[in-house]
Parts: sequence; C-alpha cells; structure tokens
Amino acid sequence: MMKKGTFIGVGTGPGDPDLMTLKAVKTIEASNVVMFPAGDRESCRAYKTVCGACSGMEDKECVFEPFPMKMERDELAAFHERVADRVMDFLSEGKDVAFPVIGDPGVYSTYDYIARIVKQKGYETRRVSGIPSFIASAARLDMSLGDDGRPIHIIPGSFDIDKALKLEGTVVFMKNGKNIAGLKEALERYEKEGGRTAGVYACSLPEEEIVRKACDIPDDWGYLNVLIAD
Repeated sequence: MMKKGTFIGVGTGPGDPDLMTLKAVKTIEASNVVMFPAGDRESCRAYKTVCGACSGMEDKECVFEPFPMKMERDELAAFHERVADRVMDFLSEGKDVAFPVIGDPGVYSTYDYIARIVKQKGYETRRVSGIPSFIASAARLDMSLGDDGRPIHIIPGSFDIDKALKLEGTVVFMKNGKNIAGLKEALERYEKEGGRTAGVYACSLPEEEIVRKACDIPDDWGYLNVLIAD
C-alpha cells in the first residue's frame, strides 16, 4: 500500500526571507507540492518570501488557493472542506504538501482550518515553527516582552480594546486592520495615563513603518500591523 503524504504547515516568519528558519526552508524544498493561501504568485506574500529563501521553486508544483477574508459561517466551512479535499488528493498519491503561512502556523493561522479536517480524515499533519510577527516587531523596536516576569497578552483586533488595556503586563494587538482608528484613540488615552506604546507595520519588508507614539499611527494602516502597549 502506498504511504500517504503529510500536510505540513510551515511558518515563513514576518516576510524577510532571511528570517525563515533553516528547517522551514528544508521542509519546503523537500515537499512534493507547495500550496499557498492566495489567488496567485503576485498577490502572495508568503510565496515571495519562500522564493527568496528556497531553491528550486521554479520547478516545484505550486498550488494557489485564495482564502476569503469574509464569508458566512456555512459558506466558509464548505470552502475549507473543498480546500481540504484538494490537499487530500495530493496526500493520497503519497505527496507531502507544504502550506507556507506568514508568521507561525500555530498563531492565527489559515493552516489550522484545513489541518483539522485533514487530520480527522486520517492523514498525518505537522507544523514547522516560524518567527511570529509580534516577536519580530518587538525585536525591530528593540523592546523586551514580559519584563520582570510580567504576563504577555496577544489580542486580536476584534477584542474589547479598553478591556485588554486593563490587563496586567504587556499587551500586543494584532490583526488590527479595520479597528485601527479605535485602537489609536485607546492607545492615546493609555499614554496619557503613563503607558508606553509602539508599533510596526509590515515588519522586515521594504514598506515597513515604525511608530513610537500612538498619535503617529496612520489612520490607513493596513492589516499587517502590530501594536504593543507596555
């Protein structure tokens, strides 16, 4: 009986190919198929990162699946099932499928939606860690997270901002695209009460932007921002 392939979530880090781990590079180079969560090469950030770090991508079987940002729950579940079926078609042929994602495949990752289904159907899954964007952003800001044993909280943009800022320790806000204006106002109030804030947009990429005060956060900052309140 033919050995089934493995579905592998691979973290590519924040975007700079130099920040991909050696294991991530080796995993992608050894995989038979590489599936990217985007519609095409031009729009896929992970593809550009992978091509900058991995050799032989021009000869690799690459598959592109555009993941919707918005969809009704039932429609989204059906979409995930369809993508999982496509993955399992490759796995049943004995092919290993790498699924590169921005950051780490265990933190707010599209990989997990597909991996759950694939695993339930009896196929093997595993993950290769990548540098999460909030870790890379803290390094870019020359900030330490969790000083003196204080807790670190990772908060998505959909969470109650004021409630998050009352938590003890360091608060990291991610996925803030649509809520950036409200977050900016909340962080400005936080600074007036003695707090410290800083942020990075598109960490490690050519379009990277850094702010050290909440008032400098652009109103049109996109999805790829990380903001830290300490």
